[in-house]
Amino acid sequence: MVKKTTARTIDEFGGIDIVINNAGIATTVSDSPERLNVKTWNRVLAVNLTGAFLCAKHAAPYLRERKGSIVNIACTRALMSEPNPEAHARVERRNRISHPRFGDEPGA
Repeated sequence: MVKKTTARTIDEFGGIDIVINNAGIATTVSDSPERLNVKTWNRVLAVNLTGAFLCAKHAAPYLRERKGSIVNIACTRALMSEPNPEAHARVERRNRISHPRFGDEPGA
């Protein structure tokens, strides 16, 4: 789906200058890590982390052409938390990784 959406964006607008990864979900389950089920854990990671990765992956060639950027937005759960939102908090910490501006990499 992300690949098709990226292709449609290129067709309609002629390029991509920026990707802002700002979508995500939190669970309504407030269980301790011992009680959190794998299905819930995987769903949060799939939407919040894999979704951002796929957007970056499919937009990267077009961003590189135009020296574009990727912005990953994380919520405050990356820095502070309340008891038991384990999957959401872990993803937010990973989403704080910054990406270089395309075209600014060594050798570009």
